[in-house]
Amino acid sequence: MALALFHHFGRRSTSSSSRVFILPVIPPRSSHLHIHQMSTQSPTPVTPASALSELPQRVGEKTNRALAAGDALFFESSRTFQQCDGVDYQIRICPALLLKPTAPPPGVSVSDKRTDGSESPSPSQAGEVAQKKKEKKDVFAPPYVPNLHVLDVKADGGEEYVILLNKYMVVRNHFMLATKDFVPQTSPLFPADLLLARRILEAYKAQGTDLLCFFNCGEKSGASQPHKHIQFLPLDAEGCPIEKLAQSVHVDREDKPFSLSSLPYAHFLSRLRSLPRASSHPDALAAELGNRFMSLLDAQVDTYRRLPDAPRPPWSYNVLMTWDHLYLFPRSHESFTIAPEAGEGWQMPVNSLGYAGMLLVRREAELKGIETAGGVCAILSYIGFPKVEIPEESTLDNGFLAQ
Repeated sequence: MALALFHHFGRRSTSSSSRVFILPVIPPRSSHLHIHQMSTQSPTPVTPASALSELPQRVGEKTNRALAAGDALFFESSRTFQQCDGVDYQIRICPALLLKPTAPPPGVSVSDKRTDGSESPSPSQAGEVAQKKKEKKDVFAPPYVPNLHVLDVKADGGEEYVILLNKYMVVRNHFMLATKDFVPQTSPLFPADLLLARRILEAYKAQGTDLLCFFNCGEKSGASQPHKHIQFLPLDAEGCPIEKLAQSVHVDREDKPFSLSSLPYAHFLSRLRSLPRASSHPDALAAELGNRFMSLLDAQVDTYRRLPDAPRPPWSYNVLMTWDHLYLFPRSHESFTIAPEAGEGWQMPVNSLGYAGMLLVRREAELKGIETAGGVCAILSYIGFPKVEIPEESTLDNGFLAQ
């Protein structure tokens, strides 16, 4: 069913009792991580637990220092709520989006548009757009701005990452995990990526803070940078809107993907509550996270097979990870035009945060434009795919449950 996907992502055993990733790019060695500070001398590795336990403090200190020095910018915003299909969506109004079109806040990309306002560049613009993208500086390549650089991370298997602050913050302490060497943002998440993301969630959880981890994969996902990176956003008392709905669902088996019946667009979840701690069983956790993520990709492919106009790969999708759930949302469009009655229309880019229940607009008129369009759920349905019925026995040996 998903042979093309397996070829793209890696190979995996199809045994119903055990499904293990076989990824040539990840040597079969221990997944323990060593973290070090950037230095002119050879770094001295420290244990993952002690290094990551200090990450929340380091991010906070770096954020304060970067904002004071002007190396990072914080954009004030106000927040309103819109209830739709069981989710209390948060909509932030951020006027800075109007003032800084060339340097948008985190997760907001400026879509390539035709002169008539449509989403794709015209043939005459295509060469210019391609050249601009080619010349675009890799913001995740060294040398790093010292006040934005938090940690370097290296796995025993050889995978190297860097943790950097987001230069443009709508929420304080917004940071990113990027591969040290260039890997395209169109590549999927590998077990090493997922394990490190889980470790970061665990470090914050231990100090009483919940993080939202998100990943924008593909040209239609709302990704603003071509270098592979995962983003982390501290959650306030309101939490993650879609997570509240997911928490209310009873799941018989956590290893099976499921969906939320009230949401009209295609999406897939896996519950992570019973997974072991990364610090105690890293290798087992990496394999299990990889299998859970693959099951969501399988469900995506199974959905495409049942659509009359199935999209061709490479596919775009958004990924969310909380402490309790892993989510995947297939994407059909990068943006949605709102507020056309204002005389301009705005191509509002939407990334993973939109599906988490957190959207950004520039002004009140665009907030009204969302209401005119039919609400947040209508927008998320347009930029995604319709939900289809997937038989339980369909998604390989994992099954699929609609809750």
